[in-house]
Amino acid sequence: MNLRDRSIALTALFLGAAWGASHGCTVGGAGTPTAIAAEDADPGVDAGVGGGSGTTCNCNCAQPGPRQLKSYGEMMDALLAGIRVRAVLHYAKCDLGGSPGPDAVGGMDIGTYEQFAAGVVGNPSAYLATSETKLIQMQSGKVYNYVKLKISEDGSVTISAQYLDPTTFAVKMDETFTCKIDDGSKTAGVALFATGG
Repeated sequence: MNLRDRSIALTALFLGAAWGASHGCTVGGAGTPTAIAAEDADPGVDAGVGGGSGTTCNCNCAQPGPRQLKSYGEMMDALLAGIRVRAVLHYAKCDLGGSPGPDAVGGMDIGTYEQFAAGVVGNPSAYLATSETKLIQMQSGKVYNYVKLKISEDGSVTISAQYLDPTTFAVKMDETFTCKIDDGSKTAGVALFATGG
């Protein structure tokens, strides 16, 4: 391999390592870029370009884990950038009619949602509304489990949870929890996570 080929291969390797590091990847066994210049590379093929065999890379890429979103603003920035957001609901850290909620945890993606700036629908502050309905099996039979989140700009969250009869839609259970967005201290009831693009 001539000097030009080595330069191209090393440049490609180091640019790839920089890109990989920014995406959770390491190059080489200890995170150090490594290049193995094969002296028997195919004639006329630049190493590392177009499938040439002049450079190999021992690359390890790990998927980045979820990133906690610690405010309404961080949540909206993620959603507006097209990033998936998941809410984890710790009911025991919320208020249910003046008492802590039950020791239960729920979760839902913020998929379909509407966000309203302050004053749009007579609301004093901006908020996001999202809901999800799933058919679930209870001991007494099947019900729709309907959960609605209202996440406000001030960090407050209202969780409305209902069980509905699957044929008549009669309300079998109706609870409203008041919570806060968790700021990373794990003391508030609603933890928000950016889970991917």
